[in-house]
Amino acid sequence: MMDEAQDTSDVEMRAVDILVENGTREMMLIGDPEQAIYEWRDAKPELLEEKYNQWEKNSILLDESWRSSQKICDFFHEISQLKTPPVAKNEQVRDCEISPEIWEYDVEVDAGMLVRFQSFCKSKNVAWTFANVAVLARGRDLVSKIQGRQDIGGLSPWQGEITEGVCESKFLFDEGKLKKGFERLERTLCSKMLNKDYCTSDEVEGVIRKEGFLAWRRGLYAFLCGLPKTDYSLGEWMHEANRKLKIIKNPYLDEGDLQLKGGRYKSLYEKIVFESLFGHQGLPVSTDAVKIGTIHSVKGETFEAVLVIFKEETVGRKKYSNLLWESTLASEELRIVYVAITRPRRVLVLAVPKSQRSMWETKFFK
Repeated sequence: MMDEAQDTSDVEMRAVDILVENGTREMMLIGDPEQAIYEWRDAKPELLEEKYNQWEKNSILLDESWRSSQKICDFFHEISQLKTPPVAKNEQVRDCEISPEIWEYDVEVDAGMLVRFQSFCKSKNVAWTFANVAVLARGRDLVSKIQGRQDIGGLSPWQGEITEGVCESKFLFDEGKLKKGFERLERTLCSKMLNKDYCTSDEVEGVIRKEGFLAWRRGLYAFLCGLPKTDYSLGEWMHEANRKLKIIKNPYLDEGDLQLKGGRYKSLYEKIVFESLFGHQGLPVSTDAVKIGTIHSVKGETFEAVLVIFKEETVGRKKYSNLLWESTLASEELRIVYVAITRPRRVLVLAVPKSQRSMWETKFFK
């Protein structure tokens, strides 16, 4: 069985063909072409469509939702290629009467948006927790603005997710936020151990059970204690951390695993301080308590409430005023919108520029 088959490449689908050609009698592919958001990694959603047509006699169209309320299903159907909205089947949320909403902001998203969303969640009896609530954005620069972190022109200093995760977990640890530091490090190391971009909560729990809770937590504690304090600049910290990794025996990382990007901005990255990246500059609402990240970071995840923030243009500089009227099967950027708005069970809010609100409302509330 192959799950997420919409994200397969030519090579991966050829492997399926080889298995069938060499006697495999049963092969199941499960996927949603409208959730194909990894073309930049050579994924080709049309390959799943081809297999669906090739195996049409044994193909089944899945038109039910076991995640979202019917109101949310009706909402995201406005950009779906399905003929009718998916039927909500989860009895816990199926008949939820909370309608999706579209909010506006003037020029830049500020902390007021988070305060408003926190109050909205409270009014709908949704606890403001990491497991329940997600605030999503298209692009790391917008995520940083939401979190009140340093704006470095939308540039990311990280060579990879592992480096960012280790740095943030150590910063949280040094700030006395031990639980959050442990949780951040757990997800980071599990991603490395399982060779995945992002691990779900179930996958993290599976690794912890395998390692043994006490042994796992003791190992994380020793690892964090062995890293240098985060009162250095990134460049100085990275040098010292890799030196210590050479000395400290740990099963997680090796010397050289922690790296900043090179290139013409290297000197800028090296001068950044931890507080400017991971500190929350006087925000009136806790951003540590909920999931804040890019849309790609929550692929496959489920939340009770989701706020999705869009700018006028996509990361690729394409205007949403044109994009929303394209087909999801033809536009990866529109599929990214689709993935975002299909994450919640009960509460969905879109925040868009004031100048575009009527356009978004026309699309979804026609």
